[in-house]
Amino acid sequence: MIGVREYRMTDYFDVSRILEEAFGVTKANHGVNIRSGDNNYKEYVAVVNDVVAGYLVLTRVLDLVKGRPYYLVDYVCVDKSYRNLGLGQLLMERVLEVARKDKALYVELTSRKDRVVAHHLYEKVGFEKRDSYIYRRTLQ
Repeated sequence: MIGVREYRMTDYFDVSRILEEAFGVTKANHGVNIRSGDNNYKEYVAVVNDVVAGYLVLTRVLDLVKGRPYYLVDYVCVDKSYRNLGLGQLLMERVLEVARKDKALYVELTSRKDRVVAHHLYEKVGFEKRDSYIYRRTLQ
C-alpha cells in the first residue's frame, strides 16, 4: 500500500535518515512537537507498506497585501530505495490539494540546480520555472 499522511513523532528516525541522504541534515526536535496547535506548518510523509519513504514540509504564509494565503514547500525528498514509485508526485499532489482547499494564491518552492530529477517532478505536477534570484543572508 502506497500513500501520504501527516508526519507523526514516531517517524522521526526514518525522516532524519531520508533528510540526511538527500540534504545532509537531520530533523531537529525529536520528542518535541514545536508546532503543536499551529496549523500554518504541516509535514507529510510518503509511506510504502507502513515504511516511511518520503517527506516534505509545507508552510502556509498569509499575503497581508492580498489578504490570502500562499504556500511554501521545503525538503522534498524520497528514500533512494523507493524512488520511481511516484512518491514525490503523491507528496506534491497532497500539497496542491491542501492549497486549493485553502483557496491559496499559489504554491512556491526552490530547488538547487543539481536536483534535475526533482525539477522534472515539479514540472510534471504543473510548477513553472521562474526567472528569479534567491537571496539569503546566513545569520549563524
